[in-house]
Amino acid sequence: MQTIIHSVLLIVVIGLVGGVILVIGSRLFSVEVDSRLWHVIDMLPGLNCGSCGNPGCAGYASAILAGAPCDLCGPGGEATANAIALYLGRDPGHTTVRKAVVTCNGAADRLRSVEAYEGDPSCRVFDLMGYMTESCTYGCLGLGDCVASCPFDAIRINGNHVAAIDVGRCTACGICVDVCPRHVIAIHERSQTDSSSVVLCRNTMMGKRAQEACANACIGCGRCVGACPEGCITVMDHVARINDACCTGCGSCIEVCPAKAIRPIDLSRREKGALV
Repeated sequence: MQTIIHSVLLIVVIGLVGGVILVIGSRLFSVEVDSRLWHVIDMLPGLNCGSCGNPGCAGYASAILAGAPCDLCGPGGEATANAIALYLGRDPGHTTVRKAVVTCNGAADRLRSVEAYEGDPSCRVFDLMGYMTESCTYGCLGLGDCVASCPFDAIRINGNHVAAIDVGRCTACGICVDVCPRHVIAIHERSQTDSSSVVLCRNTMMGKRAQEACANACIGCGRCVGACPEGCITVMDHVARINDACCTGCGSCIEVCPAKAIRPIDLSRREKGALV
């Protein structure tokens, strides 16, 4: 009987000593957490897409409390930025929209066919092996690697066999940008109220050769450079480049482009199914 009592007492003492050690350890090695953190996390969409540049919503919430802007959450948009700013007593800042854009204006009836391709329907394999079914070696391959990789079902292959972005679903997480072997997809950033002009071509061949490959190709003629009142356009490697930071979306470049390689893009559209 005494053995049982001693055993029980020993277990109780060990438990008490262990508890005291844990309490002391928790006090000595504790890390203070801002009580506002969980409120800010709850205000974010919880998609953990990483479009804000942080490792998930919790990471972005911590960054906000450390001084990061409130308007970096693409899926949450202006409403989320305003709610967080109001809670923290801060200025919401100039809310921007970040979306992926497919910079290819190719079309099945505008490309010169070269050879038939039979094999693994993968852009990565196709590009790695150097296969070519169309004459343009810079454009979208249309085999859907980006479609399969998108966690938000925000990409479709349109009737022209070119990827198109559903701006209502896109969170600008950048996964499709990394997956595309030809780097046709890029992240563009604009304000909620502004549209922008985008050059939908990456063909760096000179004018005549570019148009022989695709009738929609930018020929680097430079007319858009002269037409832009803001001086936002340059021609590099025979392709026009537009600076998103100063583009006002006036459309002057679109009007003078002989190849119709420049298109207006409204990234602020919220409805799902709106493809660009």
